[in-house]
Amino acid sequence: MQVKVAVSLEASVASLAAFEAKIVENNAIKILRAIERAVIAGDGDASGQPKGIINSDVQDGQTVKGTMTDYSSFPFWASVLAKVPLAYSSSVEWCFNKADYITYIQGMVDENGQPVARTNYGIHGAIDGAVFLGRNVIFVEDYGLGNFNTTEEDSAVGFLVDFSTYWFNSNMAMRYRKYFDEDTDAYYHKSTLLGDGKLTENYSLVLITKSMNSGTLFNAASSKSVVSKKVQAENDSLKAQLEVAFAKIKEQETVIAHTKQEVTNSNTLNKA
Repeated sequence: MQVKVAVSLEASVASLAAFEAKIVENNAIKILRAIERAVIAGDGDASGQPKGIINSDVQDGQTVKGTMTDYSSFPFWASVLAKVPLAYSSSVEWCFNKADYITYIQGMVDENGQPVARTNYGIHGAIDGAVFLGRNVIFVEDYGLGNFNTTEEDSAVGFLVDFSTYWFNSNMAMRYRKYFDEDTDAYYHKSTLLGDGKLTENYSLVLITKSMNSGTLFNAASSKSVVSKKVQAENDSLKAQLEVAFAKIKEQETVIAHTKQEVTNSNTLNKA
């Protein structure tokens, strides 16, 4: 990984020391972003990059396809988390494209259009330090995980993983060098880092991919139908109970009315 910035001789003479320091800082940030991209989506040996998490081998049964409907379904996400082996349940973290997380997960609503309860958010709606289903959420740029709306089918759109199982080995720690090129009359600020990395084991990895089909791990429409039938059955049961209660009340009212009438007739006979 290498970043190189050229500053003309004229600019270098006129620039402030703070400007030069900012160049060094920006170089470091670019290197860090390159590492992030490689760790998330690196191609591996073929391109000389580290092997990214989304290009790693996945255990059988731990790749989950999700549609746009699934993405806005709370039970779907619960079923994804259920795929994580028990040994890694407390150490895994979510990784999402930020736009997808805000749109589909933070924006989840129930069938009445009300936001799904999230006790980890304040009323101001801040997403810093986001937590979803008890696990931390890591945001990455589009170059790591594509936006669900624009990425191709079967592409990775998110994952759960224990990041401690990814090892990054830097053969040469980030090295900074400033030199002057006589041919271009410019100062060059060059930062270089040699590194490689991959998942040392993939048992914690649950990969989420985009699907355009309805045949997914969790069918939100069928779930909604099941929930609706359950609610209807509960309503019917409650209605039957109320009808029985009202019938008993009416029966008691009839008995009370007869008793009153008998008392009235007895009082009339006594007076006579």
